[in-house]
Amino acid sequence: MSPRILILFLSLMLIPGLCFAEFYKYKDANGVLRFTDNLGEVPKDQRENIQEYKESVTPAATEEPVKETLDLNARADQLNVERDSLAKEYAELEKDRENLEKTTRDPQNDANFEAYKKQVDAYNDRIKAYEVKRKLFQTKVNAFNKDAKNQ
Repeated sequence: MSPRILILFLSLMLIPGLCFAEFYKYKDANGVLRFTDNLGEVPKDQRENIQEYKESVTPAATEEPVKETLDLNARADQLNVERDSLAKEYAELEKDRENLEKTTRDPQNDANFEAYKKQVDAYNDRIKAYEVKRKLFQTKVNAFNKDAKNQ
């Protein structure tokens, strides 16, 4: 094989690699959203409103760190609000606990004792709900700390 033919053959092989892939989006007659890389498949009446997509778009490198920093700041603010809310709820639980301890518990008086038991049960339910919220909050804090460390 002569060098001219080899160069011509290699040149022709590289030409398809220079093409860019484009995708088109349209709705068919049934209203189903379709994607294609062949403009000929798109109905002629929909070619005016067709949306064209390039195969890949690379975002600017400077945009990501700013967005992540803003995201971390927003998450930190949200975690601070949650922490303050949990602190308020904890203070209320402590106040209610102190009030329950001051309440007289007379097992001989059935009506008062039953009312006291209901108050204690309701208080215990509130403690369980608080613990669930606190554990969820701690999970969010741990994830935030991990993300902040990796940045």
